[in-house]
Amino acid sequence: MKIVTLFYVLLISFSSIFGGKSIKQAEKAYKRANYIEAIKAYEKYASETEDIDAGVRSKMASCYYFLNRYDSALVQYEKIGEDNLDVDDLAVYGELVFKKGEFSKAKSIFSQPSLVSKAKSKQVLESIRWMEEKKEESSMKHVKKSPIKTYGQSFGTQYYKGGVIYSSSNSGNEMLDYHNAKNVDQKGFEFLNLYYSPLSQEGSLGQPVLFSESLVFDYHVGAVSFTRDYKKMYFTKVLKINDKKDVLQIFSAEYLAGSWSRQVSLNFNSEDYSCAHPAISITGDTIYYVSDKDGGIGGKDIYFSYKIGTGWSAPINLGKPINTSGDELFPFVDKYNMLYFASDGHPGYGGLDVFKASLNGEITDVENMGFGINSAYDDFAYTVDPENEDKALLSSSRDSKGTSDNIYFVSEKINIVRDDVVVVDTSKIYDYASTVRNGLSGAPITNAKVRIEFVDSERVLLDTKTDGKGYFKTAIDTSGIDHDEPLHIMVVVENEGFEPYSKMLSAGEFFESKGVYEEINLMPVLAHEQKVTIPQDRLRFALDSDVLSYEAKRLMERWFEYLSMHPTTRIRLNAHTDSQGNLDYNLQLSQRRADNAKAYLMQKGIREDRIIARGYGERYIINHCVDGVSCSDEEHEVNRRIEIIVVQD
Repeated sequence: MKIVTLFYVLLISFSSIFGGKSIKQAEKAYKRANYIEAIKAYEKYASETEDIDAGVRSKMASCYYFLNRYDSALVQYEKIGEDNLDVDDLAVYGELVFKKGEFSKAKSIFSQPSLVSKAKSKQVLESIRWMEEKKEESSMKHVKKSPIKTYGQSFGTQYYKGGVIYSSSNSGNEMLDYHNAKNVDQKGFEFLNLYYSPLSQEGSLGQPVLFSESLVFDYHVGAVSFTRDYKKMYFTKVLKINDKKDVLQIFSAEYLAGSWSRQVSLNFNSEDYSCAHPAISITGDTIYYVSDKDGGIGGKDIYFSYKIGTGWSAPINLGKPINTSGDELFPFVDKYNMLYFASDGHPGYGGLDVFKASLNGEITDVENMGFGINSAYDDFAYTVDPENEDKALLSSSRDSKGTSDNIYFVSEKINIVRDDVVVVDTSKIYDYASTVRNGLSGAPITNAKVRIEFVDSERVLLDTKTDGKGYFKTAIDTSGIDHDEPLHIMVVVENEGFEPYSKMLSAGEFFESKGVYEEINLMPVLAHEQKVTIPQDRLRFALDSDVLSYEAKRLMERWFEYLSMHPTTRIRLNAHTDSQGNLDYNLQLSQRRADNAKAYLMQKGIREDRIIARGYGERYIINHCVDGVSCSDEEHEVNRRIEIIVVQD
């Protein structure tokens, strides 16, 4: 019995020793505002200690809140008990209850005497009253989560030359150890760089590539904006002023000789306050941005500056009704001078909501974009496609319940007309959209015949041809069809010079997938010595890189299939560059790219003697963009290509 008692005493002693060490580490990290290290130590302490006091739980909740782990923060506050929370914790608790959608409870919390006079209480209570009036309304937009990986954060997204630019990390990890990992911020997120993914008309994305090696920095970079001709960009960069202070500043860069250079800090930046999230006007003479400089209306306001010579005017606050006592972030201005921005100060659905206001004349009205675009969590960085105003991009933390950000595609909902009455019922509408491409070059095929029908009922759903970009789309109203019926859908695509394509889907597969497919590839029937030109946008390399992208590997997979099916066929694989840069360097770069494409096919099993890989650099320019001639990037891009010539024995 004494042995058991002694063992128990020792166990308590060791627990106390190690628990004390954990709490000291936690408190030290908490004072440094290193919340990710603090919460790890607090969690270790909690696992070693049975009785945790309210003060520790309050700090744990604060850590979780700062790290956007709202559900975990709620657990700690509820263990303390609403009646035992101090004023500051009660306000945060009420905000979390509001985010959770428990509006009656949130109203009760913020109506308490200790909170009712606070600005946050007035803001939340106004939002609840506003939502009660708007509860039957929703956005007329369709929002769909994209496959873009931001690994926890999104610093803004922009359309760029047929694709999307966004911030992402290299590691593929959502959260890293701040204490042990390099290049990690205090929330545990790896510092972000800019990446580019090509975007098809039907919404599929190619593999991301680093946007520019010249825009890789020691800290976060993101929130970009481009002039209309894409020759100049503005971007946000984190600068470290000293060991205790960081600021955000806006830089410009110019696209020259194939890279982004002449990086300049804009003259309204300061080490005393941050400037971030630039949005350049369509005319290029006004820039809108976010700043926390003294004298604003709220914590962060939207400012603007106009061009004066080669510089910019001093910051001008956009004023009310745009700016509020809360934060206004991520401005974007479309070609109609409509401003889109995020705010937690205007009445909304919780967290940051997206709003819009016209900048044409005096600003008199700010409009919430509606439920669907907005959620109970943070919704921000709304960006309109300059080529199609019915499409947009949105960042939101809705799917993670506030923990991390994802990027969403936004499009117009489809209106169904029945008996001259417009009815919106997106649950019964299934889009079938695709781009038809040459399977071996990736180039779009125009005027390809497309036929889609229910096989069992012989009901024709679509009988059309692809447009000038190889694209077709149809909206199928299935409201009168039982989704469990054993129907089959046949898709047939034909074009002269290509093998016909056909695919049969069960109705269940069709409905489950919503009918959206990335692309249809037709395999060409090739003659002896026929040349297949693969444009740069289908076989993309990062700047100065010879590494095959995911998109390039997919294309090489189809060449592997073709060569496997034609065992006597050989190919000459010729790589070309544009005229920008050094002549010898371009020659070497093109040879490395050709060699890597050949190596990939050999790894798949194609014999070496069936592939001749040659790099020609800038020897065969196919337009006027030779050395010494000024050309746009679009004109140069025509020359960045791989040509494959089929040789049949």
